[in-house]
Amino acid sequence: MATTNKAYELPQGPIIFKARGIVSDVRLNVFGTLFHVHSSILKLYSHYFFSYLDALGSPTAVAGTAFKYDWTTKVVDAGGDWQLVSNNEKAGDLNVKHFKGDPNIQALAFYKLVCVMYSLPFVLRDPGELIILTAMARFYAALPVLSRSLLNTIPRSPGFLTGMQGKAVELLVAAKELRHPELFKDCLLLCLGPWGAPEFNQLEDHQLKSVAIHARKELCFGV
Repeated sequence: MATTNKAYELPQGPIIFKARGIVSDVRLNVFGTLFHVHSSILKLYSHYFFSYLDALGSPTAVAGTAFKYDWTTKVVDAGGDWQLVSNNEKAGDLNVKHFKGDPNIQALAFYKLVCVMYSLPFVLRDPGELIILTAMARFYAALPVLSRSLLNTIPRSPGFLTGMQGKAVELLVAAKELRHPELFKDCLLLCLGPWGAPEFNQLEDHQLKSVAIHARKELCFGV
């Protein structure tokens, strides 16, 4: 398949993911980039696709191809977000021009989420990309598989590692949602400083703030 370990580069479409002995039967259009993937893998790792690919009135085959499903980008929340929907008459307005974010960043993040499902290596560009990926995995109900992939992905992502300090609070929230203990501990430690104005004061999650306060007290008692 067309794949890359580069953090910033989306392969030229169509991006074809391969699985031994299985023919691609899903075509996804993410802001104009086409993905050829397998329904069995999407259903295995994403409860969203497990629930909706075969929902009544959802499947849309592409004539003259092996694609049983054809899904495309739909902009929602007044241009603030997007999601994949079955490309049929029920989809409604599919104009993506009023999306307020960066389509290229979103398409690249989605590519990496699919790489996760296929157990393919990738690099995180920076902490912000993991925050986008976490939100994406939340919507597509694929948080467990994303979390498992980070053990190998984070060490090979220098841009992510050097940027952790500046995004420690947001990453701590993401680590909690991902249930990733190693990332959680690292981000918690980063949130304990600086001494006069610790980063954890920005936390809106009261449970996380309580954990951070307790951790800081333990650190102080240990000095």
